[in-house]
Amino acid sequence: MWVFTQHGFFSAVELKEEPTKLMVRSRSHEDIMKLKQRFPHLTVFETPYNDYRWRVIMLKKTWGRYLAEQAEAIDYPNFKNRVTQNQGRWRHDVYSDVWTVLWKAFRPKPKIQNEQRKDRFKSWREPEPEPFIDSHVGDEDGDLWTDVHEVDGVHWSGPPLT
Repeated sequence: MWVFTQHGFFSAVELKEEPTKLMVRSRSHEDIMKLKQRFPHLTVFETPYNDYRWRVIMLKKTWGRYLAEQAEAIDYPNFKNRVTQNQGRWRHDVYSDVWTVLWKAFRPKPKIQNEQRKDRFKSWREPEPEPFIDSHVGDEDGDLWTDVHEVDGVHWSGPPLT
């Protein structure tokens, strides 16, 4: 579970050896220390060669209590602005990048709601993305690939996948 709060970013996973506990991980020492400040009994582990350098082990119900507290503490109309206040502009920009990636992945697509509208818009289709052509990519003769291919919504210019 990924959790973005006004105080930090965490990743929580079940502790395999003890299913009543979680390992809560963070990439930021400051974030994990804020969690420890709330639960002083936690021991912070540093794992400098892992993707999440800072870790604590806690009961699932304690983590659940923390999440409930975070939800009840929401007193702002805009999350990213609150992040700027509490964690600075840099963190705001990082969270905004995550927001943008998720928005692009899940942005609304036009919906056709009934058969009549389907007939009315029979010729309509979503515009094709502009092809990306890399001037350094081509076949053995140096000719550029201009064919644009799509698989599961991913477009590319070049030879088709075999």
